[in-house]
Amino acid sequence: MLLIIDNGSCYLNSLKETLDTWKIKFKVYNNDQRYPLRNAKGIILSGGPGNPATRTDLKNNYLALEQAKAPILGICLGHEIIAYHYGARIERLPKQQTGLQEIVLSQNYELFKGLGKRFFLEKMHHYHVATLPTNFKALGSSKNCPFEIIKHRTKPIYGLQGHPEVSKDGTIIIKNFLKLCGIRNKFIY
Repeated sequence: MLLIIDNGSCYLNSLKETLDTWKIKFKVYNNDQRYPLRNAKGIILSGGPGNPATRTDLKNNYLALEQAKAPILGICLGHEIIAYHYGARIERLPKQQTGLQEIVLSQNYELFKGLGKRFFLEKMHHYHVATLPTNFKALGSSKNCPFEIIKHRTKPIYGLQGHPEVSKDGTIIIKNFLKLCGIRNKFIY
């Protein structure tokens, strides 16, 4: 089963509808609810408003990062939560980022199978990861975010600043994440 921690994302319904269409079993928990990590094959930390350095309601995200054995995908705020937890600096951008933006991969991983070196993700964020966290590598960048995509060096923890749940190219990333988790092995692209 896929576990989703809801941090107040305005795109959560799109993600749920997509997963329902694909007949994926998932449970959504608010960021202040207790959840069973032992049953999770994969975890998504959703987007949401604000800066993880100033929000006080994100404790369950940090518990998942510390205790989960399953792969984790952080989206937007979830990406920033991962980076902040591992020591990165989060900064406010001069202007809110919105709309489709080009992402350039510097390293290819199975999470991006089926995408080229350049693809597009929807953006909606005020903050970004300003420094690379300890034990992470940068996998991709965009014109305003040098650490657009990050991955832990030894654990299956990924962060994406953009929103794959509302982007055509992003659905490929979500499918690949589900494969990585062993939740679903075959998809028609």
